[in-house]
Amino acid sequence: MASIQIRGYVPRWPTAILPALHVLLCALAGFLEMRRQDAWFRMIGIDPPCFIFIWWMTDQFRAFAFFLILGTAWWYAVGRLTWASNNRRFGGPGSTLTTLFALVVVWAGISGTVGAFQQDAVDGTLSVWVVIQYALIALLCVGAILCVVLSTLAAVTSVWSMRAVHR
Repeated sequence: MASIQIRGYVPRWPTAILPALHVLLCALAGFLEMRRQDAWFRMIGIDPPCFIFIWWMTDQFRAFAFFLILGTAWWYAVGRLTWASNNRRFGGPGSTLTTLFALVVVWAGISGTVGAFQQDAVDGTLSVWVVIQYALIALLCVGAILCVVLSTLAAVTSVWSMRAVHR
């Protein structure tokens, strides 16, 4: 029986870079909110857990806390699941579920951000700082797309490895 060894080691970059980008984005949003520029609204697409609690965000401190804690945990989970999937912590079904989860993250991020961007373009509120905020949001979406690719590769190679072992 011939077996093919495929070891898809991915460093922990998703578990470090994605939450770090989110923390930076929260700091920028807090700065922008001091100038009344609807910065938290722009982040709803990339932070779906925060959308659930939007009604309790009655002041800037609560909004900052919700986005910082829940949003950063969300992006840590995206990175951690991708890392675990690619380091054979899950089998083919687990990697497939991770891929689907990352696809939902990409879809929510892009669809939520496009609507906010169109509103900012109509209102004429696209300052340099707002464009930087959108650039950071785009980086998070690109990171989520990379997570989709890595999780898909892990699912495919997991199935491929199992077939090679069973031949």
